[in-house]
Amino acid sequence: YSVVLHGAIKHHAVRLDKMSVWIIKNICVTDILRALFNILPTAITLLTDYPWPTLCPFLLAVKYCFIDANSFYLIALVANKLYQCVVPLSGQCTARQRVLVTLGGVGTSCLYAC
Repeated sequence: YSVVLHGAIKHHAVRLDKMSVWIIKNICVTDILRALFNILPTAITLLTDYPWPTLCPFLLAVKYCFIDANSFYLIALVANKLYQCVVPLSGQCTARQRVLVTLGGVGTSCLYAC
């Protein structure tokens, strides 16, 4: 999913505003982190038949964080598109708005970990 979105941005297949590009890049990062912390340890455990006892508490805390952040970014992307439909001439986004969206995703993922 994130590879297709990133490829569409890189090759200008779809014309998007800056905020949508920023959100899609954040979705790509959360997908990569989810694969790193969820799929890779599970695959290694299944292949070796040896659970990772030292990483188990860490992996349990991190397991759903990136899924929540990914969901937040998808909702932010939909909300941004709705905003673009309601106010079509305000295509510019500020650095403050991009930072707030990123902090919202990080905050969403941290809420689950606590």
